[in-house]
Amino acid sequence: MTNPFQLGQPGGALASFSAPAKLICLLLAVLAIMKASPMALILFLVAGAALQYRKGARASSAVSGLGPVLILCLFSIGAAGALPKDGRLFAAESLALSLPHSARLVSAFLFAKAFYASTRLAELGESLSVATRGAVRAAAWLKPRIEPGKANSPSFLSDPGLFFSLGLLFLPRSFDTYIRVSEAAEVRGLSRRFARNDVRPFSTGFSKPFSGRLAVLETALYASVRKALRTAQAMEIRAYSPARTLRPPSWKLRDSILVSVFVSILALILALG
Repeated sequence: MTNPFQLGQPGGALASFSAPAKLICLLLAVLAIMKASPMALILFLVAGAALQYRKGARASSAVSGLGPVLILCLFSIGAAGALPKDGRLFAAESLALSLPHSARLVSAFLFAKAFYASTRLAELGESLSVATRGAVRAAAWLKPRIEPGKANSPSFLSDPGLFFSLGLLFLPRSFDTYIRVSEAAEVRGLSRRFARNDVRPFSTGFSKPFSGRLAVLETALYASVRKALRTAQAMEIRAYSPARTLRPPSWKLRDSILVSVFVSILALILALG
């Protein structure tokens, strides 16, 4: 069993750019994809596929996670053309609208996946915290009635990026825990189905296969919550404070060039459209 939410080391052509620049480019790319013509969508698909390349990575990693998006595309195509009023099973003329829509979904997914694979969660969280602190200070400056020291007092708004990063990490780590619990059950001779050797039967009347899966899920949930509590204890031991010092994200010349390229692409798409 593989973890579909596994977080790997950032890599690819975009790993050297800053997180704010890549986020701005992602938003500009999505806007351009939504406004692009069918011919331009082909170029976006090729560019999105090229951004998936990572040195030393398997070819299958470039298309990982694309299955649900393709299922959604097939559903939208079927829903748009299935059972027209003239008695046919499928209206082929609906493909002129549904296929570009599906291409937009796939293109946006590829660009978002490239951003996700090339950005560290810590970098993204710190950027979010710095931006939030700046917004709070600006709000305090626009409203003089707020006490001067209130805007700088430690609170959740002082460091939301850390909690954002921890929230994103909880899902893949929980899935890893479930995999380890399942493997431990198999090593001990207990199948995940528990069809014949359910050593801890439930008295609720559930069938053994269901009770076995429930036991594995219960253990994995307990282990995940326990790890979350350990994370909170580690933060307390290290004297964590929401008012911790954060470095503003570095913005280099290559970030400006990257944003300028995507702004130009969006302007060209809007001009041609």
